[in-house]
Amino acid sequence: MLAVRPRGLSPEGLAEGLRRIGGLSARVDACRAAYLAEAERVAEDEGNLVAQVKEASSQRVPQVLAAWKQATDPPAAEVEAERLHEQRALHLSNLQLLCRRHDRTADDHQPDPRRQ
Repeated sequence: MLAVRPRGLSPEGLAEGLRRIGGLSARVDACRAAYLAEAERVAEDEGNLVAQVKEASSQRVPQVLAAWKQATDPPAAEVEAERLHEQRALHLSNLQLLCRRHDRTADDHQPDPRRQ
């Protein structure tokens, strides 16, 4: 542990404190450099994403976003996929409505037996 105030430390104590500060400083610099590199990568990825979304049709945008999310943050994409999987549902009322629409459409294409 570093002494908050070096006053009164022996020369050996001062030397040890300076070595520790140097080691901490190097680790902080390396950590800072890693954060800056990641921030630059994210900014570049986001720029690429904006370009892809601009070029994509409105129907294709959700797939572009999903692919970007999977590439940039796989764990978060997996959590989102699981959440969506758990929320899936088929309501009988929706299925009945679709069947009625299908039946009406099919009836429109059948010849009218009264006209024969």
